Amino acid sequence: MKFKHEFHWALYLTLASAVWLLIANFSGLHSDWIEIHLLTGDLWFVPALPVIWMSVKKLRDGENEGLLSFWQGVQSGTLVVVMALPLILILHVIYYYTLGDMYFDLAIVLSVDRGMDPTEAQMYFNLPVQLIRKTFSIVAAGFILSMFVSMFLKKQDDDDEM
Repeated sequence: MKFKHEFHWALYLTLASAVWLLIANFSGLHSDWIEIHLLTGDLWFVPALPVIWMSVKKLRDGENEGLLSFWQGVQSGTLVVVMALPLILILHVIYYYTLGDMYFDLAIVLSVDRGMDPTEAQMYFNLPVQLIRKTFSIVAAGFILSMFVSMFLKKQDDDDEM
């Protein structure tokens, strides 16, 4: 399997995302503290950063025999995120139909209380829109995190640096 390394770490990223989602749920960020969640909801990079870091480091130290170019790290880290994305989206669908079934109703009520038009709030806070937002934000954050990680983990052969 050509992308075995990335798929392996995509599973870890999915697991980290599940833990993050459960923490948000059980800490009340999707219910009692929803006003805070609207500000901090896209902090998915908190669990993603260590997973991407370990993935790129393992690639450098394992398959690449201690060498890693900046773009190899970016490509590998981004691929981990892209491979994890369908699993993360499925995870969100399951979550919003089970544990988080009140999230959208609460977010709509809070947004309307803060002055948002009710129709606009209903159009913004629903599962399809949430999944689209998650898709773009996860891929963008994954790419940026992969660039950040690769800046620190790149290691090239001395002959290549001249």
